[in-house]
Amino acid sequence: MRVLVRPIAGYMQISRMSKEVLVEKISERTCVACRKKAARTELLRFVLQGDGESRQVAFDKSKRRPGRGVWTHSPAQNVDCFERALEEGFLARGLRAPRGVQSNEVVTNLRRSVALYLAQANK
Repeated sequence: MRVLVRPIAGYMQISRMSKEVLVEKISERTCVACRKKAARTELLRFVLQGDGESRQVAFDKSKRRPGRGVWTHSPAQNVDCFERALEEGFLARGLRAPRGVQSNEVVTNLRRSVALYLAQANK
């Protein structure tokens, strides 16, 4: 049995060579840097972590943490989107937080945690 898979405007159509056709909804999100839509599995999610003055942007590996989140393309797919989001403050803006939550130290930690996550995913 052959299985054909092709994306159709936010849906993944899986058709078998018989008459049955299965359609599965793909959850799409928008990248804060390039504003292009992509499947949730292709993007990275960032959230605000902490309370009051100690709030900072954090990488959400599980993509399920509570609260407002922003999405950006993975550096493995599009390095420009990830770097632009970090350098130009798109993460803080998308989280509706002051730009201070995305300090240089936080940006360094985000780069490190995303690099570790991608290294583990490639094993």
